[in-house]
Amino acid sequence: MGRKFRTGFDSLLKEYPSLLLEVRQKGLMMGLQYTNEIHRSRLTKKMAERGVIAIYTGNDPSICRLMPSLVITPEEVDFVLDALSGSMKELSGERPGQE
Repeated sequence: MGRKFRTGFDSLLKEYPSLLLEVRQKGLMMGLQYTNEIHRSRLTKKMAERGVIAIYTGNDPSICRLMPSLVITPEEVDFVLDALSGSMKELSGERPGQE
């Protein structure tokens, strides 16, 4: 499942370079580094609206932490990646200060 996530993250890195700077991953412990801290609460909110709980880390608010259950299914990985993609698409179309 970690590799499935990584494939999706690599696509998002290419598609949204203005939002996503880097992906840090060790298995299913994943961190998505935003290009700007301002995206943290906006992306977290958009993910929650799509049914995915993702929080930014306490020690670096430019990183969104994803730590799904170790028994996550391929369909659930797709659900998370779709939510992330939709959230980033929506966020990339907004102007700064718009929410």
